[in-house]
Amino acid sequence: MREAMGTNVKRGFNSLFIVLAFAWAASCLVIFLKQQIKEVGMDYGHDTHICYASEYTTQAEKAECLKRAEQTFKTDVAQWTLGNFYHGAWRSINPYEIAFNFGIQVE
Repeated sequence: MREAMGTNVKRGFNSLFIVLAFAWAASCLVIFLKQQIKEVGMDYGHDTHICYASEYTTQAEKAECLKRAEQTFKTDVAQWTLGNFYHGAWRSINPYEIAFNFGIQVE
């Protein structure tokens, strides 16, 4: 009886570790993208601040500056969306992520 209980506890901890490792990996992958998008937003704020702070001679120049800032923002955010980022990077990220979580050495 005592052996069976010890085996069940060990199996339970192993299962818990595996579940937590996958949850940690998934959260890190999503949190990283959210941080990058937040940084892009801060860059956009800085760019628009420059457009408003600069003394453009015409409204057309200011509008062009704001248009460039918005286009840069859209391009940068699109780069950090879940689909776009992992579509190109999943082959290199996932093996290292899994290897790190399970302590496998990858060269």
